[in-house]
Amino acid sequence: MEVKQDKFSSVDEMRPHTLQTTVSIPLSDDDAALTRLGKKPVLNRSFGFVTILGFSCTILITWEASLFVFVSGLTNGGPAGIVYGYIVAWAGMICIFITLSEMVSMAPTSGGQYHWVSILSPPSMQKFLGYITGWLQLTGWQAIISSSGLLTGTMIQSLAVLTHPEYRDRMQNWHGTFISWGIILLNYTINAFFSK
Repeated sequence: MEVKQDKFSSVDEMRPHTLQTTVSIPLSDDDAALTRLGKKPVLNRSFGFVTILGFSCTILITWEASLFVFVSGLTNGGPAGIVYGYIVAWAGMICIFITLSEMVSMAPTSGGQYHWVSILSPPSMQKFLGYITGWLQLTGWQAIISSSGLLTGTMIQSLAVLTHPEYRDRMQNWHGTFISWGIILLNYTINAFFSK
């Protein structure tokens, strides 16, 4: 049996010779911060000013909540109480947002609050406080989803009673629950299938 020898003496000679060049791609501020933390930027960040403004209005449910607390504000403080209360609440939320944005600029990770609590806690309490904060954060997300859905569902049901007074005689409590579930499923569908 005859062994045929290749004209290459090593594996390196078999590879085509290419010119190795280094291309420097400018990183965004977010990507640079993630690289500084040792993380590889993977996700596309598509949040702009309008998106963040819409998200904050959705989370704070400012306009919807104002409709429900409008009567108590007028009876307890009048129009001036509503205006000044809104300004005080707005100033408090700005303080919270400034603090959170400072921590986000320090460590922009998907962990959010439980990661920051773990970083800023004493070493002996990091795991415990991070764990508790993570569970509180998860419970808060679930409470926001359910309360926003219930608030919107009951507002729709109230509008139905307002525009069709005969509905009041047939109205059941479970109607509002079904409307709430419909609102939550609509939000889930939009976020899961129609976002970028």
